[in-house]
Amino acid sequence: EVFSYTEGSEFKLRFNGSWDDNRGGTFANFAEEFAVKFDGPNVKAGDCKYIFVSYSTVDETMTVGRADWGIVGDFNGWDNDVVMCEYNPGIYTNAVTLTEPGGIKIRKDREWTVDRGGTMESLDKSFNVSQGGPNISLDAGTYYIVYDMNLETLTISKI
Repeated sequence: EVFSYTEGSEFKLRFNGSWDDNRGGTFANFAEEFAVKFDGPNVKAGDCKYIFVSYSTVDETMTVGRADWGIVGDFNGWDNDVVMCEYNPGIYTNAVTLTEPGGIKIRKDREWTVDRGGTMESLDKSFNVSQGGPNISLDAGTYYIVYDMNLETLTISKI
């Protein structure tokens, strides 16, 4: 699940909404595991508007990833973004299904201030994207989309 997050906020994980069983730890970097423990320190997760949290009960680790990029297009009326989650530093992924051919783009923080588009030559091959770039045309189908914000590329594969 994706959560809204305000810079400077803090949080902990609680079992069944009770403070009797809670976990906290010291966050270092987005998309990197860190140790948590019972009644550990509040987690302060940096400057991101949207985050997701994964927790391993086996290893007692937590990962906080950015969830600030989303996929929009004709398939969803260019609104209500399909959230892309950062699973490796600077690498965002998710899948999207188009029931008919249409265009897509990715955008940051569910706003049009920062968006990326480009021209795809073929599936499974990364291509450059840029601010305000053209809509990316896709046929009907389900696609796995990977955005590398470090290289400013997208890779789209049909599932």
